[in-house]
Amino acid sequence: MKKTLLALCCVSSLVFGTDDMDSLFDESFEDTEFLVEEPKKEKKSYNLTFNGFIKVRGYGFVNPTDVENQDTNLYHSDTILELNTKFKKDSYIVSGSVFGLIGTDSDTYEYDKLLNEPRDNDKKMVVAGIKELYAIKSADNYDIVAGKKMFNPGISTLYSPSDVYNTKLSPDPLDPYTIGTLLVKTEYYLDNSSYALVLFPYISTSKTASMKTRWGGDGEDVVVNSFTVDDAAKVTKDEENKVRALFTSKFNTILYNQGIDLLFSVGYGPSIYSVLEYTNTPNLYLETNPKAMYIDTGFSTTYKKFELHAEVYYQSVFKDKDDDFISAVGGVTYTLDKFVDKVGFKKIDMTVEYVKETITNHYDKELTYRSSEKTRAPKNDVLINMMAQINDKWNLTYFGNFRLEVEQEKDSGRYQKIASTYKSANGINTTLFVELFNGDVNSYYGKWRNNDRVGIDLKYSF
Repeated sequence: MKKTLLALCCVSSLVFGTDDMDSLFDESFEDTEFLVEEPKKEKKSYNLTFNGFIKVRGYGFVNPTDVENQDTNLYHSDTILELNTKFKKDSYIVSGSVFGLIGTDSDTYEYDKLLNEPRDNDKKMVVAGIKELYAIKSADNYDIVAGKKMFNPGISTLYSPSDVYNTKLSPDPLDPYTIGTLLVKTEYYLDNSSYALVLFPYISTSKTASMKTRWGGDGEDVVVNSFTVDDAAKVTKDEENKVRALFTSKFNTILYNQGIDLLFSVGYGPSIYSVLEYTNTPNLYLETNPKAMYIDTGFSTTYKKFELHAEVYYQSVFKDKDDDFISAVGGVTYTLDKFVDKVGFKKIDMTVEYVKETITNHYDKELTYRSSEKTRAPKNDVLINMMAQINDKWNLTYFGNFRLEVEQEKDSGRYQKIASTYKSANGINTTLFVELFNGDVNSYYGKWRNNDRVGIDLKYSF
């Protein structure tokens, strides 16, 4: 009997222990498979990228100019080439960008001249130079940036009154090419906020088209560095290097269950806007950038399909050498993506902004011959931008700048641009555009009332 029980126990252990044995076998097999080492792929210790674009544009004016001594050619073209590279290794980034500009307007370009560094105060257009060249040291909660870099501390969409640091190259004032500014920036990150201290060693001068072009105005006055002066007057430039400092902070917070981005900046140093001061020599004026304090604040938030934003910029100049003023902008963006398919569109984005400048304290006329008022824009404007996307390759755009009259000065004007852009399979963006100008004789756009034009842009990115 004992032998029989012993035999049954052995059989049962073999039968009912099969799962455990299989499990053990599987685990052993898996362990063995896990221990097999696959050859590791060698990882690069750095990353290097190159890209750029070339844009060729041609356009023709509808009407001949009626201003004496201006360019009478109806057709013009220009080309922009940009090359970019970025090198990244560990926590360091070095980025550079160079450009070249050529055009048919020989009075605007100086073809044997490159952009002088670190600062170029010559008003004549350069044909090649450095757009950006900077280095970044990154850490978990801070970045340090040094070099020449694009910088805009603002928060508004179409027009930001604090976007005054970069240099504009504007052989065509309606199609400016923007290059960076020299800066040293330290930015610290904390939760949902950031704090930055920025130093600008130099203020570079933006460049505009020659007065002999159709963008030069009515030709009745002598214009030196964007100022209208008497024929016998001369202007000299203040070459003193002055450092401009800016502290800026950005926050993201929740208010009434709504996420809001907030901006606050305060700065000190020479004004970006220059003035003409009197000198001890008759008919000789000094172009300088008076010292001032700057405050910029703004917000941006979304509500359903609406994006709301506003920004207020304040400049207070010491010794009353220029105007103290407030430039405020408020706007809304709305996205329409339902029912638009019935009219052939994928979606429509529309942004509307209103900009208003208010002078809080006028300059001292005994110290300053010309303030920066004429060079500051816009002052009382409505901006409209609309983009209708037909599909992933084709869209239609409309932009309008409507300048309303300021203090009964008969300076209202209008600029409108209608364009159609198509992206082909080979990466070329083709844009057909029409631009229209109109307004009072004294207005910004009124002086270009004969400059209505039709053109084409071909842009290839690589």
